[in-house]
Amino acid sequence: MPIVSVIMPSYNHARYVGAAVESVLAQTLHDIELIVIDDGSTDGTQEVLRGIRDERLRCVFRERNVGASAGSNDGLALARAPFVAMISSDDVFAPTKLERQLRCWDEGAGPTAVFCTPRLIDGEGRPLRSGAHPLEGTFVSGRWSRGAALARLFHEGNFFCHPSVMARRETYERVGCYDPRMASLGDFEMWMRMAVQEPGDFVTLDGELLSFRLHATNASAGTRANVNCGLHEWPLVVRHLRRLRDRPEVFAAAFPESAPWLAGAAEDVDFAFARLAVAHRCPTVRTYGVQVLHELMDRPETATRLRDVHGFAHRDLIAVAAATDTTTVHDGRRERRDGPHVFDRVRRETRRVYGQIQDHLHAVGEATSRAVAGVRRRARRAAQKPGYTEVRRPPMSGRHATTVAADYVRSRMVAGCVRAVHLGCGDQAFAGWLNVDLGGRPDLVWDLRRPFVWAADATFDFAYSEHVLEHFPRATGRRIVDEIHRLLRPGGTVRIAVPDLANVIGMYVDETFLAGPTAAADVLEPTAVEARALFGDSFGTRGERLNVCMYGWGHAYLYDETDLVRLLTNAGFTAVARRPHGESPHEPLRGLETRPQLQSALIVEGTKR
Repeated sequence: MPIVSVIMPSYNHARYVGAAVESVLAQTLHDIELIVIDDGSTDGTQEVLRGIRDERLRCVFRERNVGASAGSNDGLALARAPFVAMISSDDVFAPTKLERQLRCWDEGAGPTAVFCTPRLIDGEGRPLRSGAHPLEGTFVSGRWSRGAALARLFHEGNFFCHPSVMARRETYERVGCYDPRMASLGDFEMWMRMAVQEPGDFVTLDGELLSFRLHATNASAGTRANVNCGLHEWPLVVRHLRRLRDRPEVFAAAFPESAPWLAGAAEDVDFAFARLAVAHRCPTVRTYGVQVLHELMDRPETATRLRDVHGFAHRDLIAVAAATDTTTVHDGRRERRDGPHVFDRVRRETRRVYGQIQDHLHAVGEATSRAVAGVRRRARRAAQKPGYTEVRRPPMSGRHATTVAADYVRSRMVAGCVRAVHLGCGDQAFAGWLNVDLGGRPDLVWDLRRPFVWAADATFDFAYSEHVLEHFPRATGRRIVDEIHRLLRPGGTVRIAVPDLANVIGMYVDETFLAGPTAAADVLEPTAVEARALFGDSFGTRGERLNVCMYGWGHAYLYDETDLVRLLTNAGFTAVARRPHGESPHEPLRGLETRPQLQSALIVEGTKR
């Protein structure tokens, strides 16, 4: 019989699931079982799992996708061990993770749950640089009593890393399953229920026993859809505190500032909760607090008690409602002096200062780039090629960009038209499309290296980019393609046109090609004059010509067909295939190329399932 059952919900993580499984099976604690619930993956995840041979591994393959919470619940139902641990299919355990956590139940009073501080990594497995993600510093080590955990969960939000958790199976049996209605805060809601119902401490071990992968397609991504779901779900999390109506001493221990409102009756806990909620930093919790006050004042006997005992009458309810801002996120907590919250204030201030420094460095970099571009343009003494521009504008704020995108989507939906996004449009803005770039004539001014926070998941029917990916390193190109996959609806199609590395190699091999007029017009421009200035009328050797061409166009990584198809496939696209110039089985994607066939030589389309 295993000691620990490890549960892994999985969906379309073929790139990562093998490493995740192996990290569990390689634990120093050998008496384990690993239960993988694959949620209808379509990207090869199931094939990876079927290829792993270990008697401790059990896999359940669903035919259709129903959600990670349902997968966790299925795993809990199958678990046989007295302890349960969770892991996501794109994360990695350190070898001693389970063994170290299990020791916590041997060192005195058993905790309710044990977590660990994670090591944050990107989609390629590299550690995130300092300040690169808002989750940095959220998961801190320590031991929290039940009351301290309740207070921090209420005021601050989730500070426990879900794929790092270990708890007794009987704890889950008493508390209940994960709520499948929760899209963003399902783990947060589980910890709140545990803290309300269970008396034990919550422990977070230090030592980065989990590598926690953060990328554009996972549930931790800060997409507009995740943010919206979180705002709607936060009141559904904190409402569990009202279950302490029959245990006011637990509520008082968690929220000592509520003591003046706890006068002995069960409804006093509801009243105290509502007064705390209307000062919360989350606008939807503030709205819920006002609603609870309305609910209490709707009961004549409760309204009488609130008036007589707490001096709270209908005029006070109206005053609270009028004074409660329900539109913005702010820090509405009462100031507290305990260590973790002091740490949080320091962390927020550090992030603010770091953000200002990054903005300054970005502005300096932009100014330097503009200056260098000006020098290079003057040195070339040649006009820019149509559609090619080095003009760059400051990107829109996230809020402004979201408004522009939302207005476009709304207008297209009302008109019953397809929704299509043109990434890297330059001067070639398409009518009826949302055109995005930093220069030229875009509708939405945005740096494509940044996450597309302006687009909710599954928003667009089509996406198109021409001569974009080759200007970025491959890792950046992968992040862009991941974002495109996220913003397309199921069945949506992306079309990407780039230069073909095979063509470039052919140009080099053909000794006569680069001397011809076609090469001068279509390949060496806008660097033909620069090449002549450097090497004379001969334009230099073949290698010199091509190198001048590549850095003149600003290319960072050139794809061949195999490489580009794999890039889209790894991002989750299916039916990935090469298309002829200007041709597509999808009418909105036909005739879009603005560059001649020699330049846009490699064109690939893929569909999101």
